[in-house]
Amino acid sequence: MSADKKFSILVVDDEHAVLTTYGLILSRKGYDVETAISSVEAFQALNRRDFDLLLCDYSLEQEHTGFEVIDYGRKKQANTKAAILTGYASKETAEQARQNGIAILYKPIDIEEFFTTIDKLLREEYEPLENSEEEGGHNPRAAQEGSDEEGSTQPGTGRHSRSRAI
Repeated sequence: MSADKKFSILVVDDEHAVLTTYGLILSRKGYDVETAISSVEAFQALNRRDFDLLLCDYSLEQEHTGFEVIDYGRKKQANTKAAILTGYASKETAEQARQNGIAILYKPIDIEEFFTTIDKLLREEYEPLENSEEEGGHNPRAAQEGSDEEGSTQPGTGRHSRSRAI
């Protein structure tokens, strides 16, 4: 891959305004962006070409999920990086993402965190935390509910500060 290669990103969200916003801000940052309003459109895009990163809303049309889109993309290209965008973070969703090496960004999205996570995913520096010291034996997802700590994109880490080394 050459140093001047534009990273390609597929953004999938069933809310038109959200989709347009993500598409615009990522394009302005210099990414090659394609958007899809549904899982069907996402599958069509994935059939046409490969992407370096899939950014998918968790809940899509007719009970489809971003995980289905990511699974489909990874069947074609196994090492595709991915992130789930969600406002409905459940313990199960966070666990499924962590087990599959998928980042989670919680809505409303912190824009700085959004770009930091994308950059780490594309540069292959993103690593979901597993049984590390940082989790310290407590249930980090339980702290998510009423926590006022800074946000986090790391699956399974609750809401720890993004300034920590990953």
